[in-house]
Amino acid sequence: NYGAIIAGGLVASASNVVISNTDFYDSTSNFTGGVVIGGNCSLSNCVISGNTGNIYAGGITVLEGNVSMDQCTVEWNGGAIAGGIWIDGKATQLNLTDCNVWGNTSDNEENKGILVTDSARVQMYGANVVDNTYVEDSGSVAAFQAGSVCTMVGPYSPTYDATTVLD
Repeated sequence: NYGAIIAGGLVASASNVVISNTDFYDSTSNFTGGVVIGGNCSLSNCVISGNTGNIYAGGITVLEGNVSMDQCTVEWNGGAIAGGIWIDGKATQLNLTDCNVWGNTSDNEENKGILVTDSARVQMYGANVVDNTYVEDSGSVAAFQAGSVCTMVGPYSPTYDATTVLD
């Protein structure tokens, strides 16, 4: 199965994919353990847990498109460069609303929760619990909607001054 080489759970490379009430548990892949997204996608009420990615992320890798996650949990995943979620690419944006991203591990022990690279963007709305967020590369952005509650239960580390707060 070619898909299992790239992602243990799911590869969503078409536009406008909707995934709801679905759980991705205990998968292992050479690249990303849980889910790889390469287009516009919406996930709601999903659990991505216990997955292992040997090269990229344990939970989710977002390589392009606009991706929204609503009331999802990304926990107990392990990956080489990012434990929970890796967002990469100039045209890539992830919106999190009322999500939990915690308990993930990475090989370097830094990028455990969310890793944002290559001018990608992550925006958080509502009440999110995130244990680590790392922003690398000039142009990458992590933003928190004004009035939202984001509980950072671990470090936040911008490599560059790229953090913004949305009004």
